[in-house]
Amino acid sequence: MSDQQTESPAGPDASYGRRALSTRGYVAAAVIPLLIAAGLFGLVVWNYDDTDIQGTTAPLLVSSFKPGQPAGSEQISGVLVKGDDDCPVLATADGEVSVVWPAGYAARVTAGGTLTVYDPGDEPVVRADQELRATGTLTDVAGSAYAGRPCAPADGQVAEIQSEVQVLG
Repeated sequence: MSDQQTESPAGPDASYGRRALSTRGYVAAAVIPLLIAAGLFGLVVWNYDDTDIQGTTAPLLVSSFKPGQPAGSEQISGVLVKGDDDCPVLATADGEVSVVWPAGYAARVTAGGTLTVYDPGDEPVVRADQELRATGTLTDVAGSAYAGRPCAPADGQVAEIQSEVQVLG
């Protein structure tokens, strides 16, 4: 024989082909994480409050104006602020003026107190503290359809928006 001995291969590993877990172990390893995830999801849904996200409805003066109808050409601009009773008003150089929004618009106040006005497609148009520009008409409240409605002043004028609202800045 030669000085070098050939070692015979060590044969297959004795643990090869044996499962690490029993069938019950594999089932438990799959089911327990699913049960934990389902339980946590249930807690989230149970504690979810839509008003935290969407907010509460704020009063809003709304006209019957729809795009395509004859519109006024008066420039309406100012910073949207949350007035009394969460009513959206415009702060202008001449003071505050109540705003009448086109048909289908809505307003909400989040749990954090932010006022947002939404278009008929439920898309945010403008938020409090943002400057906006639009065109429309200034209407005397006395004798108008807005007299006595929530958000309408007792006297003076309201700004009826009759165009697309542009947020500046």
